[in-house]
Amino acid sequence: MDYTYDDFEERLHHTWIQLLLDNNHKDLAAIAIDSNLAVSREKPLYSCQHDRITLKIPHEYYDFILKSKSYIDIIENTLRETSKDYLECDESGEMPVSIKRQLLPLERDWRDKVRQIILNSKASNQGTVTEKLFARASKQPIVYQEMKFGSQSEVRIA
Repeated sequence: MDYTYDDFEERLHHTWIQLLLDNNHKDLAAIAIDSNLAVSREKPLYSCQHDRITLKIPHEYYDFILKSKSYIDIIENTLRETSKDYLECDESGEMPVSIKRQLLPLERDWRDKVRQIILNSKASNQGTVTEKLFARASKQPIVYQEMKFGSQSEVRIA
């Protein structure tokens, strides 16, 4: 074994991101960098011991990821591919992968800050995720009738 338990999760995370990049999934790799990956060992009462991978995706990307079955499949399959030689699968031969929303960090007086945002907000949050993803790729979203879109197909639908 050429790693310590302390850095295994970080090395697995790094290797997984590299696999995403190698397979031209740069958009998911950009989200994966800000995600947290954890491995836990489960020992159910009536079945074999196995590992579980838990991926906590940042709050601002979570709904975007969960709306796309293909993104979920890519995440789960590449995590399984990355970990297959190092972790124990469950009795079905699959590596359980849980995708969760990353909890927001606590800030001092967070309730007051949220109240102020609600009371003073006049801006739309339309296109926020698209803007963040495009900013990472050094691109600009398409603006049509004062709305932001990620592709010409979305504009045609609108």
